[in-house]
Amino acid sequence: MTLLGGFKSMIQATHGGTKNDYTQRLIADGWNAYYRHAANGSLTASNAFLPHLAFDWHFSKNHEIYWDIAENMRAYDYAYQSFGGQAWGGLGNATPGQTAQNVFDANKSRLKPERTWNYVVGYRYEQKYISASVDFYHTDYYNRLAAITEGSSNTAHGAFLNVGRETMNGADFQAVIRPLENLEITNSFSWNDAEYLTRSINYGGNTYSLHGKHQTYYPEFMYKANLNYQYQNATFNFNVNYLGSRPMTYLNDEKIPPYWLANMNLSYDFGPVLVAKNLRATFAITNLFNANYIGGVFGAASVSGDNNANLYVGSPREFYGSVSAEF
Repeated sequence: MTLLGGFKSMIQATHGGTKNDYTQRLIADGWNAYYRHAANGSLTASNAFLPHLAFDWHFSKNHEIYWDIAENMRAYDYAYQSFGGQAWGGLGNATPGQTAQNVFDANKSRLKPERTWNYVVGYRYEQKYISASVDFYHTDYYNRLAAITEGSSNTAHGAFLNVGRETMNGADFQAVIRPLENLEITNSFSWNDAEYLTRSINYGGNTYSLHGKHQTYYPEFMYKANLNYQYQNATFNFNVNYLGSRPMTYLNDEKIPPYWLANMNLSYDFGPVLVAKNLRATFAITNLFNANYIGGVFGAASVSGDNNANLYVGSPREFYGSVSAEF
């Protein structure tokens, strides 16, 4: 039985931004820069006392329970001028008084570092033929920071806001079965319910309530299955993933559809061949059933509607093969 406790202190000043405006150079180099103009300045996140408690108990040969409680704080992220989703990039529009630098300067007095209280309790079981684990967690967000983008790919503009409180409840389950030698089957399932609590945010001169709306781009359900089998020099792997629907706006009026995705891999080790210590051949098929799905999301979400060019179609079925040698 182990009980650990402690705390950490944190202070981080992030000096960032771009003093010179490189928008025209980005466009000349072939980047679709939208409205991506320079903002420069610093933001500081500090907290002297962030406590952490952890408990772990192996109460039987194959059984373990644990819990963990911690307060954390997130420093301000920084990226380059043309990248949104943080306090320096993708801000403002062309209207005088609403430029990127104007928005950043106003945010310095409004933004506070994002903080969380995290609680988790879990159980693990381990033996020769089966391994299993389950955990339940709860997270309270304070000063939740959110990036917002609106407009088409040619007219995009954005903001970086403190949207107040958010609460998250979830559970994870995983089981690994080994019924035969060299055969392993893994199943995992995740549930997450993340909801904003704030009833009033101001964006673009309008007031919106996010109370009860789910976190953008985050699925409620995820499932993964993996089968791996090795026979002598041959290895076979089949895996399938499910990703539930994801809200793509803060008001949850548009969602990215759920999808299933399967992949298959084969490999064979031929051993020593001529001067090579080992020769290996591999063959893989991704998106085995040729699913049509949204594979990528780039940038920040919009408040409502689909007025946001940030979704990318996933790759179709693809075949890969390779031969490698070790000397």
